[in-house]
Amino acid sequence: IVSVPSAIPSAKISKLNERVEKLDIIGSGKIDDLIRQNKINAKMASSLISDSLRTYHICKKLVFITNIIFLKENEFNILEKED
Repeated sequence: IVSVPSAIPSAKISKLNERVEKLDIIGSGKIDDLIRQNKINAKMASSLISDSLRTYHICKKLVFITNIIFLKENEFNILEKED
């Protein structure tokens, strides 16, 4: 039997969301800075943007799934206590 925590505090999930938001290199202007400083060229920037967007969307979905899993786990525990 695997022990699963009854719920992840919403503060931890909020922290996960904050960390994921930091992965948004387009919105943060990091790509522009790298191009202006001649640290990357346009082809590298395009690849970096593509990879970063994929990573960002995957992480957002994982956080969403975490919410669902632990919400369902919490609901299960509430129902279990009612029985």
